[in-house]
Amino acid sequence: MDTVILREGFEIKIINPALCLISRLNNLYSLGYGKYKKEREVIRIIIAINITKNYFNDLLEHPCQRRKALNIASLILDTANKHWCLNLCVRYTLDLLRAIPAQNPNFGERFKNGHYLAMKEKINSRKDSKYKKIQKANTKSI
Repeated sequence: MDTVILREGFEIKIINPALCLISRLNNLYSLGYGKYKKEREVIRIIIAINITKNYFNDLLEHPCQRRKALNIASLILDTANKHWCLNLCVRYTLDLLRAIPAQNPNFGERFKNGHYLAMKEKINSRKDSKYKKIQKANTKSI
């Protein structure tokens, strides 16, 4: 949970948008939704990706929140690299990495050119491999 201060003396608790995104991915993967619920959940995931990106940009405006942003980015990268999540991203053409605004200068060059870039290459390589398997299977069935 995060706290949002609307004005002095008035704050509300919200779920961390990145955790909401990961929860939605888990729901789509594990709850056995029917066709229409799957479509609805994919739309919600796309919205959660965009909200999470905005959340990162808000966090990164405050230097004291940089470590928090880096930790959340690592959580998203780790989730995006999991077998089940890669399968979802390929099946529904989701790009979880869009949730991380790596171009934001407040993330720092070390993150952008180090951990983020290495994980991005690994994830995209694994996704490409899965796409090729699907294309090969589709070619065989024709």
